[in-house]
Amino acid sequence: MKKDVRTIERFVELRAQGLSFQKVADELGIRKQTAINWSKQYAERLESAQAEAFEALQKKLGLSLEKRTEVFAGKINAIVAELDKRIEGGEAFENLSTERLFGLLLKLNQTLENILPDLTYYTLEEAKNLECARNESEIMASMKRRVRL
Repeated sequence: MKKDVRTIERFVELRAQGLSFQKVADELGIRKQTAINWSKQYAERLESAQAEAFEALQKKLGLSLEKRTEVFAGKINAIVAELDKRIEGGEAFENLSTERLFGLLLKLNQTLENILPDLTYYTLEEAKNLECARNESEIMASMKRRVRL
């Protein structure tokens, strides 16, 4: 069964919203098996639409990676500042014991590490060497292309 572009777009939209094959089929007036087949046929478009829907939901709920990182970093900084006060001043503070505060710091650090991408840090010298190597490989690739022409 061939359907027009709007029907396919609506199919992708409904599936991206998480509707079941049966509900999508009922709404579009197609068979459930057709919906399943379209899901395979338009998998790339569907995946893209689902990712967009998920990103929109994250934005709506304020759950972007940047926002979560800011929140966790702020909490970590506050805890570190509190620990610094306790260690330096030897003062007793309100609610949390130092042990509990250290535990919270560890948990927040672990959470932050889990949500951040793996980062590689280089010294200035290593970075220069990497840049040189990258430039050399680009030059070599360019030369190879020229030789082939």
